[in-house]
Amino acid sequence: MPKEKILIVDDVEVNREILVEILKADYDLLQAKNGMEAVETVTRNPQDLSLILLDLMMPDMDGYEVLETLAKSGYLNKIPVIIITAAGGNENEVRGLEMGAVDYITKPFYPKSVLLRVQTQLELRRNRMHLEKLARLNSEKAAKAGGSDDKSK
Repeated sequence: MPKEKILIVDDVEVNREILVEILKADYDLLQAKNGMEAVETVTRNPQDLSLILLDLMMPDMDGYEVLETLAKSGYLNKIPVIIITAAGGNENEVRGLEMGAVDYITKPFYPKSVLLRVQTQLELRRNRMHLEKLARLNSEKAAKAGGSDDKSK
């Protein structure tokens, strides 16, 4: 089974390097150094991405703008986003979660916590995708069964 792909978005190279070290054994990783690169990467590879780790404080296009862009494009429905930031405070956390992020990790990173949060969100994503597939198959089955009932009348 291929490794799940995670996009790491942070303008500080050392932060990206830390996250790569934490995650590289278990996941395929892409990196973006700003919000524009992140949006371009998602737009090019939406079906390939399993998760995004997104910094909030970046020049030009901050993490909130990235969340807004991804939400408008419908990508947040398919790709969970975990905010990674030095911006503490309940207001920042609540704002990010209200905008569609699924979790919020503050810097400095505690490696085991990052890994567990990533694993949890990926498991939730896999389960959601499985349920969506089952619901779609059930709907198709019901539609076929309903169509055959009409013919017998």
